[in-house]
Amino acid sequence: MNRTTPKRNGAIELLRFLFALVIVLYHGRNIGGGSEHPLFGSFGYISVEFFFIVTGFLMANSAARMENSSQSQVCLGEETVGFVWHKIKRILPYYFLAVLASIPFLFIGKNLGRREFVSRLMMSLWDIGFLGASGIKTYSVVRGGWYLSAMFISLLLLYPLLRKFKDCFTCVIAPLTAIILLGYISQTYGNLNQYIAEYTIVYSGILRAIAELCIGCICYGVYEKIHVKPFTQGARMIISIFCIFGFLGVFLGAHLSSYPYFDFVLLLIIAICTTLVFSKLGAVSRAKIFDHPFFSFLGELGLVLYLNQFWVKSIITQNISKSNGYQFMLAVYVAATFAASLIIMGIVYLLQKFWKQKGTTIKSWFILSEQEES
Repeated sequence: MNRTTPKRNGAIELLRFLFALVIVLYHGRNIGGGSEHPLFGSFGYISVEFFFIVTGFLMANSAARMENSSQSQVCLGEETVGFVWHKIKRILPYYFLAVLASIPFLFIGKNLGRREFVSRLMMSLWDIGFLGASGIKTYSVVRGGWYLSAMFISLLLLYPLLRKFKDCFTCVIAPLTAIILLGYISQTYGNLNQYIAEYTIVYSGILRAIAELCIGCICYGVYEKIHVKPFTQGARMIISIFCIFGFLGVFLGAHLSSYPYFDFVLLLIIAICTTLVFSKLGAVSRAKIFDHPFFSFLGELGLVLYLNQFWVKSIITQNISKSNGYQFMLAVYVAATFAASLIIMGIVYLLQKFWKQKGTTIKSWFILSEQEES
């Protein structure tokens, strides 16, 4: 029996979009004035936990597919690099367009001298190259890029361990790693909103990523056990209600809670509900409507929103007076982020279409074919 999941789960893609929207709104919490407005409270950043858990789940799913395929004899190092490169390649067009859009507003808008501009641009190469979370001193261009950096570095570490020691990793290594790292973060920082704190050998964002990717692997291990269970329709309705109220609780908890350490509770709820949605045990997550390509589009849009929110916010704050008030500026910021993201998605679509038509010809300008080489 094939134990792997389909490539895209429409319900998960919808959640990707919703959590990305939460991040956009959370980062707009102080756009209208000097004080921070309580939009999504202190824990709006909890969306990142969802993204890490989903990525860990999909990593475990990919490892299971490789284990069951004829490619399982491929060199593990090459397989790991290929897996991470596949992740990078999927987002690369959106990412570089976000970088190009960010540079003018995060560098030129600061009235820097030529020397300072060149210096910052060169220093930002580490950040652009997904090494911002490594601890190497750099200048951030895509301000949310630490998440991608932490994710890719952590995947390089965890994927070969998962492939080499699948059962031991899922049942022992991953749980212990998650418990120890989350315990350290809890005791040292008091919350999960850490990504560059310098009290460890690496930035805390990598510790956060490793812990939550491990949780995603544990979720996949649970998924393997439960997704084929023959639940009754009544049980499936109960599971759906639990997941709906679970995710609503996460959104409301992020909005209302001000208790220390509460984000660790939200993390647990996210892990449980995400596992159930991936397993399609609930009546809602099994609905045929989630097979529609529109939900894949929403998931992709969520990624683009995340990448482009910061430079859009920079434009809004530099060109619209705070005297217009928080609500007006937030509405403009959200609308502009959506507009910019849709435009970038359109540009990427056209570029991909062009590459399909002309890519082989362009490659021939730089790489000899086998016949020409001989």
